[in-house]
Amino acid sequence: MENKGKNLSNNNIKNFDSKGKEKGGFYKTIAILLFVLLLIVAWLFFNETQKTKDLIVQQNETVEAKDSLSHEFDNLLAEYESLESSNDTLNIQLGENQAKIKQIMKKLRKEKVVNRGVIKKYKSEMETLRKVMRSFIVQIDSLNTMNVALKEENVHVKKQYRDATSKNDDLTQKNEELTTKVDKASTIKTFNINVLALNRRERKVKKAKKVDKFKVCFTLDENVIAQSGVKDVYIRIVRPDDLVLISSEENLFVFEGQEIAYTSKREVEYDNKEKEMCVFFQNTLNKEGLIPGNYAVDIFTDGKQIGTVDFYLK
Repeated sequence: MENKGKNLSNNNIKNFDSKGKEKGGFYKTIAILLFVLLLIVAWLFFNETQKTKDLIVQQNETVEAKDSLSHEFDNLLAEYESLESSNDTLNIQLGENQAKIKQIMKKLRKEKVVNRGVIKKYKSEMETLRKVMRSFIVQIDSLNTMNVALKEENVHVKKQYRDATSKNDDLTQKNEELTTKVDKASTIKTFNINVLALNRRERKVKKAKKVDKFKVCFTLDENVIAQSGVKDVYIRIVRPDDLVLISSEENLFVFEGQEIAYTSKREVEYDNKEKEMCVFFQNTLNKEGLIPGNYAVDIFTDGKQIGTVDFYLK
């Protein structure tokens, strides 16, 4: 009996130990699984957090890159607008490129997704526009250099023209002075001018109402440089009331660019030597005769006045 009791106690103790070991292993396994699961969750949380951070950083970088691109395009547009040229064709091309930059900037502002590929595309377009701008600068500098050279040449030509004009003016003035001197020197002078008022019997009278004709005699002076040949010599007899005595309204000749009336004329052969001559005028002004007062006689030839004298009628 005692042995039986001992065996039964030993069996109970063994069963108890076996169940305890089983329960302890289960809990241990659960704990390990929970720990592993916790590690997985922690890793997943860390990974997602890192991805979120990377995404935020990337978004910030693209936003900054977009802003930087916009700023660079603004500067590029300002550089284009600062270019000036006097060439119409070049100005048209500059305007076209300015419009293109504005269009790109407008498109860039509307971009919702700006990744590295998009930024690369815009940077490529910007570099192309910069190369074109550099070629414009070279052309403008070349044109400006050419314009400066042309301006300098123009100034030089203008100076030469002014100098030539000044010399020409001096020569013209000297020629005019010389012409005037020659003209004066070649003008035939008169002397010994004598005016006779005659009645119908060819006798000299002093009263105006008795005058039937005038006889104006004078001598053409010697002049070796005057043009020789046949000349028309005109006389103008002017009454005290400034009326020119004429026999016809067609009695006109040119003096100093204008046609003026003459009283009488005579044709004479001039050979550069002294020449005595007389010119007559038949008074047909009115039946009552002339008026008393101071009369003037002017003598002309070759379009110049060559003599003058006054006389008085009672």
